[in-house]
This record gives sequence, C-alpha cells and structure tokens, in this order.
Amino acid sequence: MVMPLAEPVGAVRTHRATGRAAPASVPSGNLRREVVEVGRLCSLNQRRLVHLVADLDRSREWLFDGSATCAHWVARALDIEVCTAREWLRIGTKLQRLAIIDEAFAAGRISYSKVRALTRVADADNEQVLCDLAERTRAGDLARALAAWLGRHEEPDETEKRQHEARFLSWHLDVDGMVVGSFRFPAAMAMILIAVIESWIMRYRPPRDLRRRVVVARPRARPAHPPRSCGRRSANNELMP
Repeated sequence: MVMPLAEPVGAVRTHRATGRAAPASVPSGNLRREVVEVGRLCSLNQRRLVHLVADLDRSREWLFDGSATCAHWVARALDIEVCTAREWLRIGTKLQRLAIIDEAFAAGRISYSKVRALTRVADADNEQVLCDLAERTRAGDLARALAAWLGRHEEPDETEKRQHEARFLSWHLDVDGMVVGSFRFPAAMAMILIAVIESWIMRYRPPRDLRRRVVVARPRARPAHPPRSCGRRSANNELMP
C-alpha cells in the first residue's frame, strides 16, 4: 500500500539530481500527492480494462472484424503490441476466478505489478495466503517471495507440471532494428540458455556482408492482416498468435 510522504518542517525543497530549488509556484508536496492520486486512478482503470478484455474474449465479438484472436483485435483497436494485449487478457481471465485478489486490486491494496505476478501462480486454494503475502511485500521483492512460498508448499510434481505449462519464448523487432526477446523457463533450463548466450552469442560478430543484407533488405508487400509484433512459442513448441 502507498504510504503518505511527509515534508520535513522548514525543509528547502530541491531537485534530487541537480540540487536546485524546486519552482516556487508549486506548493510543497502537491506533485507527490498528484502522482499518487493519478497512479491510483490508473490502477483502477487498468483493472477495469483487463476485465473488459476478458469479457470481450468470451463474447467473441472480435470475430466480427475478422481478427485472428481477441488479443489481435485489442492490439489493433488500441494501437498496442499484441503481447501487451495478450497479457491483459491473461490477467483479466485469471481475475475472474480469483475473487480475493480481484477485490484487493479494486480496493487499491495491491498494485497492477503485484496482480501480474499473483495471477501466474495463484489458484482458488492459495489465493488468500498469496494475497496476504503480496500486501506485506514490496512489488520488487514479490517474485522472490512467491517463489520461496511455492518451494515450501508445492510438491515437486506440481512444480514441474506448472513450470512446463508456463514455458514460453517470445521476441519482437525493436525500433532500432534489433530483436528483443524474453523467455520463461524452469531454472535449470534457463541456466543452460544463459550460459550459451554469455559464452557464444555475446562474442559472435556476424560477417559484414550479412549485417549489410539485413539492414538494407526491402520490406515485403503488406499482408491483408497486420503482421505479428511479437513472436511467441508455447510449451508445446507451437508458434502462438
């Protein structure tokens, strides 16, 4: 939960980075209060948005416009990445089955960042305990706290099954022409991938002619449907929409 920030009596307000005095026209503490207020409104709107996306997916109205999936429809309608829309849909769908976490989200007791983490591991049996854990843990420490809790309470077979189903590899072309990726693997598998990246890929420099061909390659004709902004492979190694 957000704690109020108090202004020391007689303190001179200065910019933390430059040391310069803050503009005299800004009343003391107003900017901080406004950031907190706007942040709370954003959190409430984010909750409403993920619920709406989940409702839209269930209604299948997105089919009327010829979209491949609900996530593609949302991405096109709101001009966002498909992977972002897919994450909203995942969270909204999970929240419909996690009433305790959803209530805490609506009340402002947990943030969107915490909800993202909780909806990856919570179920009807453990959501109360995990929600309580999230309320007393900072967002930056929550992933480690959840992993530690699961390690103490999950059977090895349950952990293996959950992690197998949650595996994915995703990538997208960034604005500077480089490919940016992310992955979700069990720790042992991830260590192998990280070791390969550190020992070979980071030292590899492609031939100059190959780099030039990639840079100057002409784009293909525009397809009937917008291309995927994010590639993604699921646990069964299928390319996901």
